[in-house]
Amino acid sequence: MVNDMTILITGAGSGIGHGLANRFRAEGATVVGCDLESQLAGCLEVCDLAVAADVRDPDQVSGVVTAAVEKFGSVDGLIANAGLGRRVTVADANWEDLADVIEVNLYGVLHSIRAVLPQMIERGTGRIVSLVSRSAEFCLPNLAGYNISKAGVIALTRTLANELRRTDVLVNNLIPGPTNTAMNPQGTLVTDACYPTARMLMALAAGGPSGRTFYEEADYPIYARFSSHSTAAVVHENEQRPPPGPDPASARS
Repeated sequence: MVNDMTILITGAGSGIGHGLANRFRAEGATVVGCDLESQLAGCLEVCDLAVAADVRDPDQVSGVVTAAVEKFGSVDGLIANAGLGRRVTVADANWEDLADVIEVNLYGVLHSIRAVLPQMIERGTGRIVSLVSRSAEFCLPNLAGYNISKAGVIALTRTLANELRRTDVLVNNLIPGPTNTAMNPQGTLVTDACYPTARMLMALAAGGPSGRTFYEEADYPIYARFSSHSTAAVVHENEQRPPPGPDPASARS
């Protein structure tokens, strides 16, 4: 159940983050939201605690977690939602535009995860959900920074899931679909359309899936093969093998 959880949602001032914060709070979760100062009014509408923070700055994100833990005792779940989209190409983009998208969408997720992880690991439990996109699969032109950053988050999630596989800290991705937001005004879905999937991932029982990507409450097919139990088993088996001995050629020299 989510009604006994404290959930941190980044980018909660508008768009999908705002929609999810509103739904989780309505169901009884304690919601901590952060966003840029200019978006803080939106956070205050739907959050029990709203803190101004730029996810590009790890110290600011750590400050949000510190404030949440001091007020509520823990952060049980993270939804790394804050994102940025700009139409840029690899060859011709202004570097600052390209780098800014990657800093928000990839580094911002990494900063958010690193901020909540220590207290989750200490308590032995936690749920982490990062928003990704089918753009990482389609790789449409003119969305270079967005495509690259979302693919990076998918790899980040799979890596972290392997690192945490002996714990009850479960980390997964969520594809929200074509949502109508300021970043995607052509989207057809309302901002809380992905709530059922977000709720499912926040409420996972111990031993639930980790390192996976979900869309409409199911494994997204293009990524399922890479995060399957069989793939993970190969990785784990290789980790258990003893390190190789000295190279015979080196031993003879």
